[in-house]
Amino acid sequence: MKFAPPIQEEVRAHLVRLGLEKCPICEAGILGIAEKPVLLQSGAGGWPMPSLGGKKHPDSMTDFMVRVECEMCGYNMLFNVERFRDGDTPMFEEL
Repeated sequence: MKFAPPIQEEVRAHLVRLGLEKCPICEAGILGIAEKPVLLQSGAGGWPMPSLGGKKHPDSMTDFMVRVECEMCGYNMLFNVERFRDGDTPMFEEL
């Protein structure tokens, strides 16, 4: 899966609103938005556990993150994709 174009456009607009039109490290103006999400796992394991009867641990949480990378120096930033969608816009589309 990859991010739907409206999500990528909103991330670009958000970067401009934050003043991130260039890399905060090397100041190159080449920030790329990855088309595939990063899954950020927090809490307990985010996979089915035999000790829980094949269910995920109730304390586990998976966030879908947008990765922004400087194409010059490789600096990465992650943003929570939930902040860039309304209820009607699909977040993802198939590859």
